[in-house]
Amino acid sequence: APQHGLATIETDELDLGAAMVSADLIEDEGLDAGNLVASGAIAFVDPDASDRVSVTRAFVSTNVTTQRPGKTTAVSPALQIALENLASAFVLSDDGVGSAVNAGSVTWDFTLDNALVQYLAAGEVVTVVYRVTFRDDSGVGAGGALHEPDSVTQDVTITIAGVNDRPTIAAEAGDTTDPAPIVEADAGTAIGATGTLSVRDVDVTDVVTVAIDAVAVSQRTAVGPMTIAPGNAILDAALRSWLTFAPTPVLTAGQVGTANDLTWTFSADSGPFDYLNCG
Repeated sequence: APQHGLATIETDELDLGAAMVSADLIEDEGLDAGNLVASGAIAFVDPDASDRVSVTRAFVSTNVTTQRPGKTTAVSPALQIALENLASAFVLSDDGVGSAVNAGSVTWDFTLDNALVQYLAAGEVVTVVYRVTFRDDSGVGAGGALHEPDSVTQDVTITIAGVNDRPTIAAEAGDTTDPAPIVEADAGTAIGATGTLSVRDVDVTDVVTVAIDAVAVSQRTAVGPMTIAPGNAILDAALRSWLTFAPTPVLTAGQVGTANDLTWTFSADSGPFDYLNCG
């Protein structure tokens, strides 16, 4: 009598081939229309010729590391939202996207507004991980004794390194850089003036201090320049000591600056200016 039996059909696991699954980006560099961009591709094939593979993606994680001793920072809320927005930050295209195929290559594209990482200082790095999933239509799920799982995953890792942004100091609305002339008085009388400037630094972990780089002195009469007699010259050291700033530092970690946040004060005894005549 003929012998009859059942043939066992096994499913095979998806294979991933050549892939570009990481990118290292730097704040302000290689921008495309103001965006940080990166792309790559992942090849795949299902050994079961009748299976069709669909490709999807998901956000996994993000964090910030720093090489700056004593400094800590975090992923800003705005950056977190942007990185998790798959529709704009991490997009898949080509094979397996929208319609399933047995084999092909899927392309991933990363795009992020460069303005969102301006708060990063030199030595600070954001790492974001996305996961690409390749799933066939076999329906075997996690598999078992006879079947390989119906899906495989590949993580894509993007790093964004911060750079130093120089602080700015400027006269904004409400600031004073050209006060009314100070009138000389008798020796022993204090003379002075005060005003404000506005200081900014987008790198939120930076500490900003203020110092006088140089002193320039010119003297005039009502009709033109005047010559300073050697005995009347005021030393730069004295001029520097008469101009002070507050607060100091003007910006501490966590501050990016506000209008009119630096106060300058010139205060001196009138004595060194007694040599000046009226006019």
